[in-house]
Amino acid sequence: MSKQSVESKVEDGAVLQVRSGDIHCVLSSKGGVGKTFVASLIAQYWIWNKRPIHVLDMDQSNMMLARVPDLKAEQIRLLTDGKFDSTKLDAIIRRMVATPDTYLIDVGASTFQNLWHYFFDHDIFSLIRSEGRRIVIHSVVCGGQELVDTVSSFVDVCKQITGRQVVVWVNPIRGAVEANGKEFLESKAFTENEGKVLAVVRMPKPDESVEVELRRLGQANKSLLHIETDNDLDFLTKHRLKRHRDSLFEAMAQVWEAVDAQS
Repeated sequence: MSKQSVESKVEDGAVLQVRSGDIHCVLSSKGGVGKTFVASLIAQYWIWNKRPIHVLDMDQSNMMLARVPDLKAEQIRLLTDGKFDSTKLDAIIRRMVATPDTYLIDVGASTFQNLWHYFFDHDIFSLIRSEGRRIVIHSVVCGGQELVDTVSSFVDVCKQITGRQVVVWVNPIRGAVEANGKEFLESKAFTENEGKVLAVVRMPKPDESVEVELRRLGQANKSLLHIETDNDLDFLTKHRLKRHRDSLFEAMAQVWEAVDAQS
């Protein structure tokens, strides 16, 4: 898939076709890059489109998804006294394989390495494929000071998988996602690994006022799903957040067909 094909899907305005049964993992070896926000967006997007999804919050550093009632996320603690408990992950894998439902997993930086090794030590990708299912990896590439670490995380993920199963989220929240005047999607790191990429979501950068309002919404454990009826928000805040939500969901809808097409 070339960068041009990703852009053409954006221009064509592909129709949303949410594929059921996929297992979506949002992960990064680097914290504070917008990973949990992306996981929350995916969950909200499914809910907004009235499609069932099971949300599993495995990020023990914050458990933010589990605190938002709209998402109905299940809290999964894989670390016990600092030790990784693989038996809990065994139970989750058995449950996901036994049902045809769609799952979303938010994997924290603290458990990233352990979970990633578990997937390969037990050949989980092949197991899921043998059941007619698919694991989709969501990788966040962030601008500013986080660029090097998030690009490295994306490359590491791509090196270790064999199929096309990565959705890249280009997040400009910390600054332009570019180095030496070259956009990430034009970089060697991306072009050498684009054969592993299902789709690219270009996240719109919020202005400062929207960024503050999003932060307040998160601190109140609220989602973007009920902005219009939230009595704690004034009309201007509702207007700003609605516009940002709509632009985020549009960016997701315009490329989501690529995820479904590459089955």
